[in-house]
Amino acid sequence: MAYVTKRTKGKIVGICALCLIVVFGMGFLTTGGLMAPTVPQAPTPPQAPTVPTPPDTPEQALINGASVAGAEQTESGDLYTFDCDDVERIVITWLAGSASVRTADVEAIEVREYRVSNSRALPMTCTLNGSVLEIDYCEGGQGLVGCTFNYGHKQLEILIPEHKEDALQLFALDAASGSYDLEGFSAQALRVSLASGGLAAQGVAADEFSLDMASGTLDVSGEFGAVDAQVASGNATIACTHAPRSANLSLASGQLGLALPETATFKADVDKVAGNFAIRGFDATQHGNEWVCGKGEIPIAVDIASGNVEVSAMRA
Repeated sequence: MAYVTKRTKGKIVGICALCLIVVFGMGFLTTGGLMAPTVPQAPTPPQAPTVPTPPDTPEQALINGASVAGAEQTESGDLYTFDCDDVERIVITWLAGSASVRTADVEAIEVREYRVSNSRALPMTCTLNGSVLEIDYCEGGQGLVGCTFNYGHKQLEILIPEHKEDALQLFALDAASGSYDLEGFSAQALRVSLASGGLAAQGVAADEFSLDMASGTLDVSGEFGAVDAQVASGNATIACTHAPRSANLSLASGQLGLALPETATFKADVDKVAGNFAIRGFDATQHGNEWVCGKGEIPIAVDIASGNVEVSAMRA
């Protein structure tokens, strides 16, 4: 049966609690808060006029606020650089804002944080623990509430050298909300945990791709050896440019699509409570809960509580 992992459930509970806090806080401010007797105060002496501060330039707006220890502050944000030979895993926890990860013509892995003018957002932490590059924003102590009540937009950009010969052992993204873009890099394992928001990926490669999605929109295209997708709600599409060796699709509600090369052959074993399972563009035969296309070389396990799952053919 379709399920939601404990980690995703925790995010959903946190988001619901945050909504209650926002509603209570707005009501508190609207009604004026707790009533208390007023105490007469002496009149405040007049203050000397102050000279208004001119608005920040676009360059200043990106680097205003608390600096990040160990980072180089540039006109385009706080910058960290890491020798690509020292980094085998990249783990990102990003609970608000957006992130972009792509390959580029650079000599080292570059991690840059962007902030807007007058932002109260806490700086991220960016550390190399052994061979694991850990990038966190509002993790540990602040959480969802701390991120949401920081005024301003937080952005992350990671550039991976195009000439990096060895694939990363792991690339993991744990995101609560926001917009995320991945492009062009490869990893032995690609793991995405998304509570809400949107993620788009193209030209990525991984021997194992796993998805844990509570809600939102996901559109991923790349070369994957094995696909494991657990979707509670929302709309997710996974396009495999090369035939994977296996796929596991679990849907509680919403839409989940798996696109395969038109030359692929597979056998889909469907366990369905409600909803719909469909095959588009392939010549497949149905035998009870089993659908077979060609030689049935790719085993596909499909678990549907509700919603729609579709396996479709990609045209060359």
